[in-house]
This record gives sequence, C-alpha cells and structure tokens, in this order.
Amino acid sequence: MESQRVTDNTNLNMSQGEGVHKTVRVNTSLLLHFPFFVGGNRNRKENAKKDGYIKIEKKGKHKLTYENHLGELLTTKDARVLFALYDIWEKQNYKEWFSFTEYDVGKFYNLYLGGSQYYSLRSSLNRLRSTYIKLHDVRDVQRINKRFHREFSLFQMKSSTIKPNKNGDIFYKVYRFKFPDYIRQFMLSRDATEVNLSVLTSLGTSMAQALYLIIEAQKNEHMGNHPVSFRSKWLNFTLRNLYADLFLESYPFRNKQHMEKGLLELQRKEVIEDFQFVKRGRTFTNLWVKC
Repeated sequence: MESQRVTDNTNLNMSQGEGVHKTVRVNTSLLLHFPFFVGGNRNRKENAKKDGYIKIEKKGKHKLTYENHLGELLTTKDARVLFALYDIWEKQNYKEWFSFTEYDVGKFYNLYLGGSQYYSLRSSLNRLRSTYIKLHDVRDVQRINKRFHREFSLFQMKSSTIKPNKNGDIFYKVYRFKFPDYIRQFMLSRDATEVNLSVLTSLGTSMAQALYLIIEAQKNEHMGNHPVSFRSKWLNFTLRNLYADLFLESYPFRNKQHMEKGLLELQRKEVIEDFQFVKRGRTFTNLWVKC
C-alpha cells in the first residue's frame, strides 16, 4: 500500500490565537459529510495537483462527492477559515452577498497576519472557492423522515478589490462572497452545530481537530433524534465509516494508531472523557467515545 500523509497545521497557524472564546454556527449536514481531509494517498495528491483537478467519492456514514478545480484537498486549516467567514456572515445578518477583508479573518482569531500568513489565507480562500460538493442522503429540517441530495460550490466570489500600499504592492483585499442558499437556509434554522473555537484552535493536530468537529456534529444529530438516550453521553462510531470520513487510506492498524493519537489529545484537553476501541473477533470494528 502506498504511503499516506496525515495533514498537520500549516502556515496559517490559528492554534496561536490566544484569547479566542467564540462559538460559531456550522451547518450540521456539512460536518457530518465532512468535506475536509486528514489523510490521503501521497501520489494521488501530487498527481491531482499536477492535473489541476481532483474528484473523490467519500463512502463514510454520509456519502460525499468532492471536486476541487485546483486539484487540492481541503484540510482543517481551511475549515477554520470557513468558520471565520460564517461568523462574519452572521454579523452581516446572512445577507445574500457579504464583504470582508483578510484582516477581518485574522482579527477573528486574534492573529496578526504577516506576509506568509496572508499568502496562506489567500491560498485557503482559493481552495474553498474552487470546491464543489454533493451531499448525499441529507435530512430535511422540516420533515425528519424525508431525505434528499444537495450539490453546490462552497461559495461564490463576485469580486475582490486590491488595496495597495505606498509601494504599489498588495496591502490587503476586499472580497465579496455569496454562500449557497442551502447553507443560508440551515444557518437560519436550528439545525446547526455550535463549534467552540477556543477548543478547536487549542488542538495541535489536524486529526484531533477533525475528530472534534465530527464528534460535535454527531452529538448534535444524536440529541436531535434521541434526546433521552444521549444522557449516557456515549457515542458509537463504526471505524470503517470513520476512516472514510477522515480519508485514512493506510492499513487499518495504522489508521487506528493515527486516530488514537488524536483521541488522546482530545482527552488531555478534556474535550472527551474517555474512548474505547471495540473488537469483533480479531478485528477492531467500532469506537465508543464518552463526551
């Protein structure tokens, strides 16, 4: 089996945003389908970047079709940029087109954006706007038993205005963006997961960040469907589905090792109380997490 690289934080280091005590509303279905990638085959990534296009069919608990027209995979770093945009959008009353600057995103995480971080942020915005996804088997907010598919670009960019400095170099950009109507509908409804950014930014690895987001979405869904049974605080995950959600493509024992490191970090940070891997015969099949 070819090598796999598990993604960690890159230049836009939001884990250093001390003093971040915010929560942001994120569409639960988006988190359950999870269009962000922790693992991935190294050769597949390199070839996709050369080709300038990648398409992935994620076959986890909630099937996702992912396309990116730069040939890149979104990471939890891109998720954090997206969440900052959601918060800025909320402050602008979820209007159809909204404006923001790169400084606004940095300010959201209490960061000073230097040259390399500005570049990293612009790269992240380009990856996000170049991503098209299809969510399969989505639950209808109004009618619980009704399911449907939704496909959309993560957002559209209408324009970007360059503000130069006195030397004529780019000082910052003002962007005008639009999120899909489907996302807007869910943001205005109660079917959104509250992501605690002080927790998210305190986690040092992409694995821990991804597991935190998946666990929070699963809690939200479970409490909505089974509020009484959730009093036990235990969530059950099928490992095969969880590996697919995280896009871990190595041998199962290596996938489990990577995941266990993230779970231990969540436990050290007191995000979760406990976790247990469960065997059926000689094979680990399930993960139980106590929240």
